[in-house]
Amino acid sequence: MEAPRLREGSWFAPLVRYDADVAGADDRDRIRELQLAPILNLTLEEGWFLNLYPSSDIKYNFADERPGDTGKWFVPFDFLVGRNWSESTFGTVEVAFPLVQQYQVYDFKIEANIYFLFG
Repeated sequence: MEAPRLREGSWFAPLVRYDADVAGADDRDRIRELQLAPILNLTLEEGWFLNLYPSSDIKYNFADERPGDTGKWFVPFDFLVGRNWSESTFGTVEVAFPLVQQYQVYDFKIEANIYFLFG
């Protein structure tokens, strides 16, 4: 029996970001946040694809301005389903909800997009 393989066009890309503010009023909340996205794109049949963690929504809060928020995690389950309608047009729907919510980012997220590629 042959081991399962990823279909052609599937890929993995780790994304790491660090958000930090550099200026502003002294009395506002500071931004010090590590953001992660272990993006896994799986090519399916008939132009469909599934993307796990398409947004950098896994977050670790380093900010210490708000008492109690330092060292907190936000880890959602985040997935996107899309379909290529042609070589220049595709649509996606992304859905996410928190699995670990030690500080508030969102309770539920849904985003739909249609893309038109030119050139």
